[in-house]
Amino acid sequence: VNNSKLTLSDVWKLVRKHYPDVDIDSDLKQKMKDLVVHVIAATRSTIELRYIEHIGQKTGSKNNNRFFQILGFDIMFDTDLAPWLFEVNSYPSMDIFYEKDNLDGTVEKASSAVDEMVKGTVFSEAAKIVLAKAQSDVFELVYDSEQISSDYCQLYETIFGIYKKL
Repeated sequence: VNNSKLTLSDVWKLVRKHYPDVDIDSDLKQKMKDLVVHVIAATRSTIELRYIEHIGQKTGSKNNNRFFQILGFDIMFDTDLAPWLFEVNSYPSMDIFYEKDNLDGTVEKASSAVDEMVKGTVFSEAAKIVLAKAQSDVFELVYDSEQISSDYCQLYETIFGIYKKL
């Protein structure tokens, strides 16, 4: 059996084929972005704490703000194309290999072209943003803590503050 991973652009092609009336950009992609923004807003305090613990207090350098974390969002769509968050991986696998079953019964490691492309892009674009402070050619800013209303963030902090007390 071949590696069965698809790129997101291939997924969108399948959606267009089976749901030709759906506007992928204004409907599905926007729903995914909204879901990601909610997760980031909900976990903002944890991310900020991790920054302070690991980077913020270690040096007095002006370059202290070079902190990032790659998150893996597993999102599924139901038959009505409503997005459902399956899980968020705080340390997603960056392995580009998979086990390939050979006809003679042996197993070998093979590299996944999809993983090479996707994970290579993630690394190069993350480095561009973090090290060079440049705009990404691929990634789009979907969460900016300066633009999220304080009421919205306060709501999440209150909810998770209550949750922590339970």
